[in-house]
Amino acid sequence: MRLTGWAGFQGEILQTNLPAGSWSVSKSRILTFNGEIQRRGRWPNFDGRKNPISGGWAHIADAASRNNHTAFRYKGAFPRRWKQADLAEVNVMACYHWCNNIVPVLSVTRNAGENNRTVTLTREIWRSGSDNFERYRNMPFKPGNLFVMQNLLEELDQPGEWCLDPNLEMVYFWPPKAITEATPVVIPRLDCLVRLQNASHVRLSGFTFTETTSGNNYHRFGLESYGAMFPIKEWEYCGESVHLKNSSHCAIENSEFHALGGNAVYLEGDCRKNTIRRNQFRFVGANGVCMLGTHDRHPVANEVLDNDFYRTGEILYYTAAVTLGLSHQNRVAHNNIADLPHHAINLATNSFGRNIIEYNDIRRVCLVLHDNAAINAWMDEFQVNPDGSLQIISDLPRVGHVLRYNVLVDAASWAFYLDDWTSGCEVYGNIIVRPRIGGILVHGGGRNVLDNNVFIDCFEAIRYSNGCSHRPGACDPYKDNRMRNNIVYTTDNANADVDEAYLFSFWHYRDGCIAESDHNLFFNEADRYVLDNWDCKINEMLGDVPPLEKATCKICPLGACKLDQMNDRVATFTTWKKYGHDRHSVIADPMFVDPQNDDYRLKPESPAHRLGFRPIDVSAIGVRRGPLGNVRQN
Repeated sequence: MRLTGWAGFQGEILQTNLPAGSWSVSKSRILTFNGEIQRRGRWPNFDGRKNPISGGWAHIADAASRNNHTAFRYKGAFPRRWKQADLAEVNVMACYHWCNNIVPVLSVTRNAGENNRTVTLTREIWRSGSDNFERYRNMPFKPGNLFVMQNLLEELDQPGEWCLDPNLEMVYFWPPKAITEATPVVIPRLDCLVRLQNASHVRLSGFTFTETTSGNNYHRFGLESYGAMFPIKEWEYCGESVHLKNSSHCAIENSEFHALGGNAVYLEGDCRKNTIRRNQFRFVGANGVCMLGTHDRHPVANEVLDNDFYRTGEILYYTAAVTLGLSHQNRVAHNNIADLPHHAINLATNSFGRNIIEYNDIRRVCLVLHDNAAINAWMDEFQVNPDGSLQIISDLPRVGHVLRYNVLVDAASWAFYLDDWTSGCEVYGNIIVRPRIGGILVHGGGRNVLDNNVFIDCFEAIRYSNGCSHRPGACDPYKDNRMRNNIVYTTDNANADVDEAYLFSFWHYRDGCIAESDHNLFFNEADRYVLDNWDCKINEMLGDVPPLEKATCKICPLGACKLDQMNDRVATFTTWKKYGHDRHSVIADPMFVDPQNDDYRLKPESPAHRLGFRPIDVSAIGVRRGPLGNVRQN
């Protein structure tokens, strides 16, 4: 709805009345000026120098009291007094910054003593719909957690900021320039723009989908295998611009999805052979494309091709450019994905289906949240017991996904995260460049094949871990993983941590978790070829064992942590080979064409060829040009 009738309020700030209706701060998080999203009045102000997506945060001192999940103490003092703090929302990243929550404020206490400076919320922060599953209980406030106050009239202190008073049905706005017929101001009223149900052979092409309302749940109710992104009963769904349910052979193409409060495209239930191609997704509030269903009715054989995803997850960070829940035989290929707060592609908790992720160009993701990866998957599906408790289903087949020929550059976490018993995946022909932590994390899963990948400047190339074995009904697929024909390359000037780079690292390692590790090529300009053992590290940090110079740790990736083999929990590559691994692998320069400019093609004389490495056609990766129009490259 276009807003008109602006009048002066205070200084540069204007105001206008909204028509009578049901207005909500949590649904009305989008206001556009000339088609571009404006920022809600906030404290602290946005600071893009610290983070281009979410920069500018305050810090939590601690929970207001022990086990308090609705109130926290804040550090410092708020610079202004807010007359209507109860109209504000707090965007908070609690616990270990695994997700963000946007929660309405109940009250703010500003007493002089630091212990009395509190923000009280109207509800608990992120939690599960069930209190019986320990892992998904609500996330507590911890010292140092980040938060920002939003929708405060007194914080409209720079151009482009606005806020809403739903009680007075009033909008306040400091426009970046004069409002004219050519520069409209728009506030959304709809949570969905196009809905197709039980439809087939419908083609949507050449549209601009923009300006929808927001909410707090990322996904629709009544589906399965959301992973950790499940909807919560008391929360309102954020909506989407295009919704397909039980529809087939439809196409959404050559369109722009821009300035949305919720999801862009949502495929629900029995959706088959639909195509989403050559679209631009820019500044989307939640997920770009979602496909979710149930075991009885789920998306099958749909394609997401040649799209450009830029800045999805603009409001709700715990989202992805593409999310696939319970689904099968879908293909996500030739997309450009860049500048996201969380995952690029999330495969959710799906042990049932096998999806294909290939030829995608992924850059600068995982920029805000933690414990994630550019491409993430879980396979810890659970059942409800008669007593209401939840239990992992231990005998699932865990089919596995195909993850191949993707370029992943500058992820601020992992490149691939095969989390929570993810098994049977083929991770093949990918180029992983400068992830903040590592290349591939295998967490409790088995039968994964990590083949013919290139790892560039990884703090850890591959980590094998099993930190989920203690969960209720835990299964035991942690075996028979294979790593072969890979290139692990580390420069001496990549970052401050490069001298601590590891070929492999381990947590809860045991015999059999690696069935094969061989015919790989390793090269480190610092001439350092070592492995890291997190069991020793964690035990040291927890004080469970004496320092290594005084005792021998019995939990070890090599089966025996003796001082002549291990140096401060670190094993040498020579020792690793004694246990039967990488006997045919070599240490040599892979001879890339131009690594200084991220050209990791191999020269003809590269020793990797002799080991069996197959060249990766980088020209086929990313958006392809075609008759439907050009899509901007990241």
